[in-house]
Amino acid sequence: MPKFTVYTDRDEKFRWKFTASNKRVVARSGKGYGRKEECLQSLGLLQKEISGAPVRHRLGKRDPSKTPAPSASPRTPPVGR
Repeated sequence: MPKFTVYTDRDEKFRWKFTASNKRVVARSGKGYGRKEECLQSLGLLQKEISGAPVRHRLGKRDPSKTPAPSASPRTPPVGR
């Protein structure tokens, strides 16, 4: 289950991290906060903003929708097989 965790770093500053269902950390706070309430406030703002965030596609040359279809010619087996 994905979750946000609030913790203290080596400097005793409050930070948050977001862990995905596969237990990998996918996001962290960019800074430490002196008070836990400040950390929770920034986390709350993030949660609010994420819910309406659009997805932007910037794939450039690797955009699969712009890749030509594979040719219909038969494939040549490698030499020596």
